[in-house]
Amino acid sequence: MSIDYRPATIADAAAMDALNRKILPENYDLSEWETVLRYSQGASFVAYADDILVGYVLTLVRSHEHSGPKSATIASIAVDKSYRRQGIAKDLITKCLDALSSRDVSTVNLNVRISNVAAQTLYHKLGFHKFNLIPQYYADNEDSYCMTKTITKQHT
Repeated sequence: MSIDYRPATIADAAAMDALNRKILPENYDLSEWETVLRYSQGASFVAYADDILVGYVLTLVRSHEHSGPKSATIASIAVDKSYRRQGIAKDLITKCLDALSSRDVSTVNLNVRISNVAAQTLYHKLGFHKFNLIPQYYADNEDSYCMTKTITKQHT
């Protein structure tokens, strides 16, 4: 089976929202998906198999005051349960990091549940490291690790 990757567009927002609601407990309003995709064009990616969305990474890029370095936050990443363990999450994040590098982003951050050891392992392999613990970050009161990665032109 072939997985097709491409930058996410506003047209993908509804499918991304549907996948998010199917597999993750934290959800956004559809208007929030559209806003992030509108203002961070080229930093979020989708993965399709036979015209069905099977994964995405939603990324928000922020410019700092006075035209300083930019930072980014991976707000959400999801892969449909039936498509996991095929490298899709790794591919999505790698594409995201490549895009961020070309946009002069200096750091990228994300939050991950302390119980999600598989995701933490993947993020660590991709160069992220834990820098903070936020108690009761999630709606169900689970704690979150904050992870960060410094972006360079050669991030891999």
